[in-house]
Amino acid sequence: MSKYLRIIIGLLLAGSVNGQQQPLPFTWEAPLPKVAATGFYNIALSPSVVAQLNYPHLSNFRVMKGEEVSPFLVKKQDRTYDESSFVPLEIAGRTTAGKHTVITIHNTAGVQLDQLYLLYNNTRVIKHMRIDGSDDKVKWYAVNSEFTFDPNGGVQTNDPTIAAMGISLPVSGYPWLAVVIDDSLTSPVMIKSVGYYKNITRPAAFTELPDPLLKQDTDHKTHTTQVTLQAKESYLVGKLTFDIKSPAFYHRQVYLQQKIVGERRNAAPAMRTLASFYLSSDQPAAVVLDEPVQAKELYLQIENEDNPPLEIIAVHAWQPSIWLTVYLEKDQPYFIKGAAGMEAGRYDLDYFSKDIPAHLAVLQPGTVKLLDTPAQEKTKSVFNSDWWIWAGIIVIVLLLAFVARSVLKDMNREETVQ
Repeated sequence: MSKYLRIIIGLLLAGSVNGQQQPLPFTWEAPLPKVAATGFYNIALSPSVVAQLNYPHLSNFRVMKGEEVSPFLVKKQDRTYDESSFVPLEIAGRTTAGKHTVITIHNTAGVQLDQLYLLYNNTRVIKHMRIDGSDDKVKWYAVNSEFTFDPNGGVQTNDPTIAAMGISLPVSGYPWLAVVIDDSLTSPVMIKSVGYYKNITRPAAFTELPDPLLKQDTDHKTHTTQVTLQAKESYLVGKLTFDIKSPAFYHRQVYLQQKIVGERRNAAPAMRTLASFYLSSDQPAAVVLDEPVQAKELYLQIENEDNPPLEIIAVHAWQPSIWLTVYLEKDQPYFIKGAAGMEAGRYDLDYFSKDIPAHLAVLQPGTVKLLDTPAQEKTKSVFNSDWWIWAGIIVIVLLLAFVARSVLKDMNREETVQ
C-alpha cells in the first residue's frame, strides 16, 4: 500500500514542480557605459527608461552583468532636497617640522566642525596623521589621535586627478587647526584643500520630457477649455510649464485629470482629478505636482468663466530626478533590464546605504532597446495540461475506497474468528 502512495505523491510533486511559473523573460534593456574604475556610481534614469518602470514601486527591472544580478538602491528626489556644497577653509601655512608636514588651517567663521575633508592629488601612499586645535595658534591641544590616511578609501571628485577623504572629528570650534602628517617613510602628499561640506536646501531638479502633442477644445456652454496632452510613452510627469500667448491678464483655475477606463466593456470612461492649481499672468506659468503621475495621456480642464479662452502655444512636461546607486566593476558590461510583472529585488546593500559615499560620479544609460521574446515551445508532457490533477484525485479516491474495503474485510474476519 505504501508503495502506491509513494508513486501517487511522486506524480503530484513532479506535476507541481513542472507546473510552476517560469521566470519572466526580460522585454527591454538599456546599456550602461563601462567605467574606468571599480566603485559605486549613480545612474540617472532617463525618461525612456523610467517610462518602462511601474511607478511608484519601481520594481520591475534589474541591473545585470551577464546573467548576474547587481544589487542597487533606488532614490527619488523630493520637491526640495539637500545638496552638499564643499566649503574650503583658509590654509594659513604649510611648514616642515623634522620629518612632519604641518598644515595650519584658520577656521575664520568659527564653524563647529565634526568632520574635515582633505582634497589631495591622487596617490597610493599611506600616511599617518593627527589633528590638533588651538585658540591662539601658540598652545596646541589634541583633537584627533594618530590615524591612518589610506587614499584607497577616498572618493573621486569632478577632477579625475583629485580625490577627497573625510576625517571624523569630535565637535570642535577651534579657530585654528593643524593637520600633522608623518613623512618619515615617504615623500609628502599634496593636500590641495581642506574644508567641510555644507547642506543647502534647493528646489528639486527635473529632466525635460519630449513635448506632448497639444489639442484644445472649448465648450462655450460650460465656459471650459479641455487641453489634451498626448505623449509618445507613459512618461513620469512631476512638473508642467506653459507658454501662454494671450490674453495679457488672466487668473484661471485648472484641473489636471486622467481618464480612467471602467472594467466593464460598455462602461463610459471617467475622469479622475490629479491636481488643482491656478494659472495667473502675475506668476510663473508652471505647476509642480505633489505626487508625480505616470501616463501617456493627460487632460487639463480650464475654468474660463466669462473670459476668453487662453491661447496656449505649448505645454512642457518634466520628470523628477530618479537615480540608482550601484557598484560597478571596471571595464565590465552592465545593462538595465526589465519586464512587466517583476517583483522588487531585496538586497543586502540597503543595510549599508549609510556607508556609501555621498558624492559619486553620475552615469547616463544608453538607448532603451526592446527585446524579442519568442513564445517558448510547450514541452510534450502530460503535465502541460490540468487533466493530471483530476486523474490524481480519481486515483486517490479509488485508492482510499480500496483501503476502506480492505479494512472492513479485516474487521469482519476478526469478528468471525472471535
